[in-house]
Formats: sequence, C-alpha cells, structure tokens
Amino acid sequence: MVRAVFSGAAGWRSGPPARWWLFALLLAVLPPTAGLGASSLDDLRTLALELVNGERRQRNLAPLERNEDLTEAAQHHAEDMLSRDYFAHESPEGETVLDRFVAAGGNQWVKVAENIARCTECSAASREETVRRFHGGWMDSARHRANILDPELRSFGFSIVARNGRRYAVQTFAGPGCSRMADGAPAEPLPRADRAAVALDLINRVRQANEVPPLQASPALTTAAETLLQSVARMNGAADVPMDTDALYRALPEPRQRWHELAVIAATCGGCGTRPTEADIRFFEQTWTDNPEYRSRLVNPDYTHLGFALTADGQGRKTALAVFGRRD
Repeated sequence: MVRAVFSGAAGWRSGPPARWWLFALLLAVLPPTAGLGASSLDDLRTLALELVNGERRQRNLAPLERNEDLTEAAQHHAEDMLSRDYFAHESPEGETVLDRFVAAGGNQWVKVAENIARCTECSAASREETVRRFHGGWMDSARHRANILDPELRSFGFSIVARNGRRYAVQTFAGPGCSRMADGAPAEPLPRADRAAVALDLINRVRQANEVPPLQASPALTTAAETLLQSVARMNGAADVPMDTDALYRALPEPRQRWHELAVIAATCGGCGTRPTEADIRFFEQTWTDNPEYRSRLVNPDYTHLGFALTADGQGRKTALAVFGRRD
C-alpha cells in the first residue's frame, strides 16, 4: 500500500541568508538524483510539467515554462528531505522555497510557491506512476491545486528522489504575482503622468490630519525621483535605491541651488505584479505612514514640495520613491 503525504506553500520576497551557501555545499555531496537515473529524471520532469499544463489548459490558463533555477531548488529540497528524514517547506535551518530559489540564481523579487509530497512503501509503483499519483493528490487538495492553477505564476521546476522505498517530490513555481486590487476589483494601470498627483493627494491627507501645511507638486523633484529609479532599473534591480543627498542633488534638474533642504524615502515590494496602480501608491503611502522614521518626513512642516515616482520591472518588483524639498 502506498501512503502519501502532501504539503503546499507560497511565499514572497525574502533575502537569501548567508548560511545557505554552506547548506548548498553540503547538499552537493549527495548523489545527483538519489536513486533515479539522470535521463529518466529529466523524463519525469517533462511528465510533471505536462500534467500541470494539462490542468491549466483545461481552464484557459497560460502554460508554465520549465525554469532551471526552480528545478535546482526543487532538487536540493527533495534530496535534503530524503537525506535528513524530514518533511516540511522549511529546512531545519529555516531556509524557505524562496531562499532556495534565490540561492540557485533566481530573482528574489518574484512570487514563489511550492508543493511537496512523500510516500513510503513505494517500490511497487513505477516512477511514472508515482509522479501521476503525486499530481493527482496535489490536485485533490485545494491549497496545492491553487498553486498549480495560479495565474500569477509563469515558471515551473520539479524533482523526485527515491531511496529504500521512500520517494519525495517537490514542485516549485515562480511568477510576478498580481497588482494590488482596489475595492476588491483588479486595479487599472495608472499612467505615469498621474502617479505623482495621486501620491501628493495621499500624503497631504496625512499632513492635514497632523495639522501640517500641504505640500506642493514639484516637477523638478519628480524628475529627480524618476532619475534615481532609472539608475536602479539599469542595474536590473540589483542595487538599492540611492538614499544619499549627493545622489539626489545630482539627479535634480537645474537650477539646483533653489532647493535648501532635500530628503528621500523609498520602499520596494516583491511579487506585486507587473503594472503600477493607484492601489500600489496607497500601499506604499500606508507603509511609510506606519513607519515612525518615514512618517516624520511625511509630516515634517519644513518641507514645501513633493516629487514622486513609481516603477515596475515587469517581473514582480515595484519601487516607489518620494522626494521632499524646501524652497523659499
């Protein structure tokens, strides 16, 4: 009798902990497919993807594409669970599916998800039959089925390992996620020309509630904010937003000497979809309002003008930047 256990999880942005590299090195000494030939493992991965995409086609969902970083993350986790005899989305050291994906070379700013399964007394079932049984079990579970059919995911990885009648399988998924909704409905993309005005209105509401004079819109400060975000985009989002005043001052169009004081706040979200929306700006404004340090800048009475920019990299990362200035 085959006894199978399933588990599914989804996660968003997280930085890869430094200890992961030691963890990956320890995994590298395990047999590469733990009881499955390399060619047959590739066939099983093809079968697993075909099963998933068959389900998605039936529901008019875009098919997933195989991703080698996700496949490597799935392989590491399947081997580690088998070798150390545990069954969980987090390793004993606390690494998650997103940590494993980033360590394999994946983008930390995407939405990721994972389904895992294991069975005992599996030696009587063929490898293909085991893959099909695992897939059927995942589809019979609402949480696992949601990962397989998630329209916000685009990429797929899979691995299955076996030893002494035990088999572990891991599905991994990644995608840009979904843009935030407005009043429960999908939000429409917000034109670039309108983003600063929305941010100004929201921030001035916070200032009004704190009895602070409203800010005025500044095209020059908005240009500086956009310039700073463009510099990050050119580095494929690998760097943080420049937060020093020298970089900000250089980003200002002439005449720069009109500004007597400048400050900047920024925030980034991952797995947030591909299109900037008004709901995104509301999210960032609320994030800043809830942070005491950032809130102090929002309501600082010394500032007179505001510039704002919001960008999306098309893979799930969105970054917002507000520039405050004082001009006599």
